[in-house]
Amino acid sequence: RTRRTAQNGYSACACPSVYEGFGLPAGEAMGAGVPVVTTRAGSLPEVCRDGADLVAVGDVDGLASALGRVVDDATYRSDLIERGRTVAAGYDWDVTAEHVAALLRQVAGERSRPGSRTGDPTTYDDAP
Repeated sequence: RTRRTAQNGYSACACPSVYEGFGLPAGEAMGAGVPVVTTRAGSLPEVCRDGADLVAVGDVDGLASALGRVVDDATYRSDLIERGRTVAAGYDWDVTAEHVAALLRQVAGERSRPGSRTGDPTTYDDAP
């Protein structure tokens, strides 16, 4: 089974992180239609936006309460799944790769122009 197939049977995804670099587990869960409860740590608020229930870092009671609401309140659960899928739809590896490639081409093009910042101090645009 794939991870997405396995996630389809989950009641919720709990990500009680203290620090998160990107929040890939939360993003994958939202994309799979699994409601996410996570902390306001690191990048998670930015990555999850309104697609997850966010609780304070270290708030064990708040985490338990949010998970209980996701499991017990069908309307809230459905709304959170919908919002999570909407947020996750904005993350696409192909689009990300295209943006990174375009940025690299832009940087490579700038570095090849005369007077660009190539590492040689005499070619800096602001050199005397």
